[in-house]
This record gives sequence, C-alpha cells and structure tokens, in this order.
Amino acid sequence: MEKEKRKNKLKKLILLVFSVLVMTTGIIGTSTEVQAAGTTYDLGQGWTMRLDTPGMDSKPYYHIHFYYKKAPKYCLRLDTLQPCDGYKSNPVPNWAMKEAKNKVGSKWGSAISPSTISWGKSLATAGCVLLVIVATICPFDGPVGDSVAWGLLLGVV
Repeated sequence: MEKEKRKNKLKKLILLVFSVLVMTTGIIGTSTEVQAAGTTYDLGQGWTMRLDTPGMDSKPYYHIHFYYKKAPKYCLRLDTLQPCDGYKSNPVPNWAMKEAKNKVGSKWGSAISPSTISWGKSLATAGCVLLVIVATICPFDGPVGDSVAWGLLLGVV
C-alpha cells in the first residue's frame, strides 16, 4: 500500500516536471517578432526596395519600403501613392522612384475600383438582410440574435 502511494506520487512529480518543461520550452521558444518577407530589389547607387504584399505586417495594400545603404528611408503605399508607416517627406531620388515603378508594374497606383467597392457593399447588405431574416425566424437565440443582426445591418448601411 505504501509502495503504491510512493509510485503515484512519483508519477505525479514526473508529470509535473514534464509539464513545466514543456510549458517553459513553449514560452522560451516562441517568438512574437514578425519579420517582413517581401521581395527585395536593387535600384542602384546604394538604394534598394522591398515590395510587401497585402496581408504582410497587417496592411491590406501593396507597399514599398525604400532603403539607402540598408537603412530604412521611406515607405510608399501603392494604392494611393501616399507615405505609410509614419513617414512624411520623401528622400528617394526621382530616378530611384522611376526604377521602383518599373519593378512593380501594374501594382503602381492600384487602388480598388469604386465598382468593386459598390459590389462588396451590396453583397454585405444582402448578407446582413438574410441574417436578420434568419435571426427573426430562429427562436433559439432570442432578442440577442435579433439585436446583433440588426446592428450588423445598420453598420453596413
């Protein structure tokens, strides 16, 4: 009986040590740092650029990071051709901008067309109307479901 209790305590101790080891390894081995992995191009005379696609570093648009001798100098949104990442003035020479424009091609000035936005709003509105209808018919969620559905519809409109 005593031997069995010791065995159970030893098993619990081993399990505890193993659990702490696994948790510690997970915490230490996990990094929250995100490295951008866009395509890098050499523009010449010490200037380089990195083209980041939508979704990288949480931006929903194409943008270019410019570097001079590996030091960050400027960021440009390609949909609006406006600065991003807090940059105000553009130190990039005109010849380097022209070279960058040649590298990115049709992405330069590629804002989403108004007709695409219009279709998206129409689809979202139709989806919310359908949600309101389903929430009204469904007796299981009560007034909370109706409130959420109407709130979404009003938010879209």
